[in-house]
Amino acid sequence: MPSRLFALFCIGILAGCGWHLRGLEPQKDAPPEELEIEINIPALRVDSESVDYRFSEAFSDYAIDSGVDITSESTRVPRFILHTTELEREVATLNERGYATSFVLHYDVTYELRAAFGSVLIARETLSASRELEIDTLVDEAELDPNIDYLEQDPTLIEEESEILNTAMERELIRKI
Repeated sequence: MPSRLFALFCIGILAGCGWHLRGLEPQKDAPPEELEIEINIPALRVDSESVDYRFSEAFSDYAIDSGVDITSESTRVPRFILHTTELEREVATLNERGYATSFVLHYDVTYELRAAFGSVLIARETLSASRELEIDTLVDEAELDPNIDYLEQDPTLIEEESEILNTAMERELIRKI
């Protein structure tokens, strides 16, 4: 008898707490990764208002690899519109002689996604990525001399590493989109 009372008590408590009423909808306090929306698009037109076609080409390649047909058809498929891409490099730290020792690379992409007949699927938004580039990782620390401006001596020193980091940021932004 006491086990039946306990079972009824548990059923009454669980029925009254409301946990079963939450449903499958994302909750307002859910972390962002649970609120992501997946859009299944079989075909897409990619338009770029940006002078930099590198990102739109990389986006198109990624879409094709993901099974999306990229087309130039104007009215029957959704449009991915790339408005702007910006790559910036800013000095993060200086050594005691005033020479740059690290940089922060920023990559910003502004885009939108429109349905075949113009309605907005994803409103115009800007995504950003950044990476830090330290010169001491490019120069052997034993050879690191605070009296030398390594960028002035060899301007290509950070260009190759910057290109690798830019590509990584580009991939990150494409995955976010």
